[in-house]
Amino acid sequence: MTINFKDFKQKKFSLDVTMPFTSSDGSEVVLPMVILTGSEMMAAKESAEKATIKMYGGKLPKRDEASSYAELYEENLCWQLIYYSVRHPDDLEKKFFPEIGAVYDMLVPDQAGILKNCYLTLQINQPFLMHLDNDDPEKTEALIKGLMQNSKSAHFELESLTSVGKNILINTLVARLAALVPDNAEEENPEDDELVVMESDDESVL
Repeated sequence: MTINFKDFKQKKFSLDVTMPFTSSDGSEVVLPMVILTGSEMMAAKESAEKATIKMYGGKLPKRDEASSYAELYEENLCWQLIYYSVRHPDDLEKKFFPEIGAVYDMLVPDQAGILKNCYLTLQINQPFLMHLDNDDPEKTEALIKGLMQNSKSAHFELESLTSVGKNILINTLVARLAALVPDNAEEENPEDDELVVMESDDESVL
């Protein structure tokens, strides 16, 4: 079977975000922010890298040279993420900002930082990611049962669990293991337990 990838289309996941600017009539502006595709993210990183290198006169700073390259790169990437992720309300395929310069002109750095946090919120709320909460023990219990049943499946649940969720799950399992070990030891070695009792009751051993 021949697969034509043009027949497939990635459905963009988005969240409506209140922008830190208003329309010409002073009303609130709410725009969708989308998760970037791999190619879009690579383009954003490439543009951020080019902008950062340009700030150093077109040359990368040497490794042994003190610089703020990493910090400046992250700042440039922040602007690029906003440019690529904020979309037109009527068309998620269309960027809202016509060019990166419009993002610089429209926002101040603090506002850009807030919108970057909005993108992080968007990332962790993607529908295919599973979330665990310490305040939701029933959901954790259900996931543990699912892991026991489907651990050999190609679509193992842990593949879609968020990093925070994995930490919660690990801590839960470790706590449960610590509570179960004494019980398991008594069940698996009843003869050893009897032997200890017999020895402790034998006056010749004392």
